Amino acid sequence: VRFHRVGTLRLLEILGEWSAGPGPLYRQLAEGLERSINQGDLRPGTILPSERTLASALAVSRTTVAAALREVKDAGYLDSAPGSGTWVRRIRGFNPAGGVSTPSGTVGRNPLFARLGAASDGTVDLTAAVLDPSPLVAETVEEAGRRIRHTVTGSGYHPLGLAPLRQMIAGWFTRRGLPTLEEEILVTSGAQQGLMTIAAAYIQPGDPVVVESPTYPGFLEALRLVGASVRTVPVHTDGLRSEDVVAAVDARSPNLVYFIPTFQNPTGTVMSGFDRRRLARSLVDRGVVVVEDESLVELSLDGEPTPPPFGSFFESTLIVGSASKAFWGGLRIGWIRGSEELIRRLSSYKTVFDLATSVPSQAAAALLLERSEPILAERRGQLISRRGTLMDALDQHLPDWEWTRPEGGLSIW
Repeated sequence: VRFHRVGTLRLLEILGEWSAGPGPLYRQLAEGLERSINQGDLRPGTILPSERTLASALAVSRTTVAAALREVKDAGYLDSAPGSGTWVRRIRGFNPAGGVSTPSGTVGRNPLFARLGAASDGTVDLTAAVLDPSPLVAETVEEAGRRIRHTVTGSGYHPLGLAPLRQMIAGWFTRRGLPTLEEEILVTSGAQQGLMTIAAAYIQPGDPVVVESPTYPGFLEALRLVGASVRTVPVHTDGLRSEDVVAAVDARSPNLVYFIPTFQNPTGTVMSGFDRRRLARSLVDRGVVVVEDESLVELSLDGEPTPPPFGSFFESTLIVGSASKAFWGGLRIGWIRGSEELIRRLSSYKTVFDLATSVPSQAAAALLLERSEPILAERRGQLISRRGTLMDALDQHLPDWEWTRPEGGLSIW
C-alpha cells in the first residue's frame, strides 16, 4: 500500500455535511467516514489526521472522534498502530492475526439481509420489495412438479443451467432485439448470485466500481464483500444520465459499471434509448465492463414500450435477469447474458458457489417463462392497483413528502 496523508481541510471537504443526519455525533461521523471510503474519496493507505486535530477541526470532543474511529475500525475499514496513526485499510475484512474476519464485521450491515424473511404473521414487511406467488404462479409450479420426471436423469449437475431453460431465455433476448445463443446464457441461483459471481470474477480488493445512487442494496453488499471501492453517480427524476457515468469512469477508471436502466430500483425510472446509445458510444474505448440489471424489466406499469437492453449497444455488457420479481422469489432462478467468452469465465466462478442450480426450480422457471403472458398481465394489474393505493395513502397521510411516480418495478422513491 502506498501511504499518504490527507490534509484536515481536504478531509472536511470530503466529509461534507456529515453531521446533518439523525443519531449521535460519533455514529454520524463514523457513517461519513465509511461513506467516503466506499465512494473512493479516501483510498487505501490514506493516513487520517490525529484525534486531537480532527476534534478541533470538526468542533466535537476528542471522545466523539475516538468512538467514531473505533466503530469504523471495528467495521474493517481502518487500521492503526502506536506512533503511526490511523489509516484506511487496503483489504477490508483482513485480519493481520490470521485469515479473514467474520462476515458480520464487513457485510450484512444492510437491513435487507438482517431482516429478510423475519416478519411475523400479520406484519406488513417493508424490508424488501417482493410479491407473494399468485394463483397462476402456484398452479404452474405445481404442474412443473408433475412434469419433472423427464428431467430427473444423470448426475443432476448442469453447471451452465438446463439446456431448455437457457434456450428459452436466449429466445426471449432475441425477440427483444438482442440476438442471443444458448451458449451466451448462464443460469444462476437468483440474480443475487449472478451479481456476486460477477463481483468475485472481476473485483480485487480496492478496485473501483461505479454504481448508481440510490441502487439495489444487494449489489452493494456484494461489492463490500470483495472489498471494492465504490463511486456513485446520481439517479435523477428522469433516470441515469450518460454524462454522469462518463465523468465517473474518467475520474476512477473502474473495472465495472453497474446500473439498472429499466425501472431502476428503487426509483422506477427508465433511461432513454437516446442516452443508452450515447453512453455506449462514450464507453467504447474506455475498457470497462457494464453490468446491466434487468430484474424488473417485465414489470411495466404504464404500458409504454421499454428501450432495448443496453447490451444491444455495448458488447462488453453482462445482463443480469431474474424470475424472482416477476414470478416468485422462492424459485431462486436468475441468469447472466454475455459473450461466450465471458460466460465461460463466469461459469467457473459460479460452480464454486453452488456446483449447479436446482433442477426442479429450473424446470418450474422454464414453464413459467413459457406461460409468462397471462401471469405477467396479472402481475402488472396487481402492481398498478397497489401503486395507486400507495400514492393515495401518501397524499392523505404524508402531504409534505415528495416522490417520483414509478414507470415500473416494485418501489416508490
